[in-house]
Amino acid sequence: MVRIVWFSLAVAFVFLGTVWAVDRGRRWDTPRLGSAGFETLRGARSVRRDSRGVLVVPLNPACPHCLAAWRRLTEACPGEPRCEDRVALLVDVPGRPSRAALARLSARTLWWDRRGVWRARWGHRVYGERMRFDGSGSYLGTSAPALP
Repeated sequence: MVRIVWFSLAVAFVFLGTVWAVDRGRRWDTPRLGSAGFETLRGARSVRRDSRGVLVVPLNPACPHCLAAWRRLTEACPGEPRCEDRVALLVDVPGRPSRAALARLSARTLWWDRRGVWRARWGHRVYGERMRFDGSGSYLGTSAPALP
C-alpha cells in the first residue's frame, strides 16, 4: 500500500511538472493595451499618452483576496501626482459583471477582459498582480500582488 501511495505521488509530481513546463514553454503575446480590446465599464477607454504610466491590476470580483489587494493599492496611493493611473481589470468573468459586483470596486477606471486576453494570450495567472505600462500602452513589467 505504501508503494502505491509513493508511486501515485511520483506520477502526480511528474504530471504537474510536465503541465507547468508546457505552459511556460509556450510563446505568449507581449502584453499591449492598445490591441487588447478590453471593454470599458467605467472611466477612460484608453491610455492617455501624456500619463505617468498605467498600473493594470487583474481582479475577479468574486475573490475577497483580490478586492482586499485592490483596496490596499488604492489606499497606498490615493491619486497623488506621482502615482500611475490605476485600472481594475476584471478577469475570468464569463458574463457581463452585475451592478452589485461593480459596486464593490472603488475604481475610477474599470475594464472587463471579456475575451480572456489576460490568461489565454498573455499567459498570466495571478489575480492581483501589478502590470505596468507606459503612457503609450507598451508593457514595462509585472510585479507580484502586494501582501497584507
